[in-house]
Amino acid sequence: MVENPDSLQDFFESMKLWHRFIESNQPVKTVEQAKQKVPIEKIAKSLVLVDYDAAPLLAIVPATKRVRFAKIKNVLNVKDVRLASPEETLKYSGYAAGGVPPFNKIKRVLLDP
Repeated sequence: MVENPDSLQDFFESMKLWHRFIESNQPVKTVEQAKQKVPIEKIAKSLVLVDYDAAPLLAIVPATKRVRFAKIKNVLNVKDVRLASPEETLKYSGYAAGGVPPFNKIKRVLLDP
């Protein structure tokens, strides 16, 4: 779970960012589940990755796209990059896998326009 459940709300408010939380009675961990509440073109996935030095990075991609690890390795000029384990995801981002928002503890971010 979230280290501090109010941290995302606090962040948005402190930055004076417009936001709206959409609540669900069930966990929403897939794009298929999320598009039941929000149009798919408005959904972005936030994925925690780890490079060969065990340094975390966050990849934010449109919901309809897949992460291209070869492209990320090329852009960062690193030997390897992989999806973080659920334990690493929580440790690095402060959020459980499947529920990582684009604003979290990870400072190195790749954003697919």
